Amino acid sequence: MTKIRCKICQKKLNSLLSDLYTCRCEEIYCRDKHMSNHNCPYNYHKDNREKLEKDMPIITAQKIVKI
Repeated sequence: MTKIRCKICQKKLNSLLSDLYTCRCEEIYCRDKHMSNHNCPYNYHKDNREKLEKDMPIITAQKIVKI
């Protein structure tokens, strides 16, 4: 069985404790040091935009009929 290691500092991480962070780019990092300062290729803006477009469709009102 291989040990889980941080992608940046190669520190051994315990998978039972909460000291590891799995990013959406599918890499594992130390939770305290490297979770926010790695160069992530995952596009969070595109993902959030697609989720909002799916969850909140555009609502248009019907046109008013003139009498």
